Amino acid sequence: MKHLAFMLLIPFTLKAYTQQNPNELVKFLEGKWHNHSYIIENGKEVVAHDYKETMEIVDSVNLSITAHGIKNGEDLTKGMTLIVRNDSAIMKQGPFEAKGIKEGNVYYLTGQHEAQEYRFRLYTMGDKYIFHSETWHNGKIQRMNMSYLTRQK
Repeated sequence: MKHLAFMLLIPFTLKAYTQQNPNELVKFLEGKWHNHSYIIENGKEVVAHDYKETMEIVDSVNLSITAHGIKNGEDLTKGMTLIVRNDSAIMKQGPFEAKGIKEGNVYYLTGQHEAQEYRFRLYTMGDKYIFHSETWHNGKIQRMNMSYLTRQK
């Protein structure tokens, strides 16, 4: 019976451990943020978004990200996986995956989906976080998203 009790505790212990020991990027992103985001696309008006965002640790490499009031006044929650090992990084969301490197406090990532290439730069700067993404097709930039987030106290 002792062995069964110990085995039943393992999943809870591992979950508590991974939540308490997130990687550096997941740990940095945890919390409440104010997001100022600009989407720039050729031939279209610049779209600006201003909203609050909450990032919660799921485990050592996963976040739950909620954009408050972003979709017709409704909250939108998505999961994101961020794996950091030494100077390499992987970002995943659903089936999409971007891989790259970490230099200091900047992460440079690229990924492919269908005929498009996605380039990301993630800047972690104390109480500020900048998420920059570009969408490329046939060697030309098609879309850019520049998000500037400030940590809320």
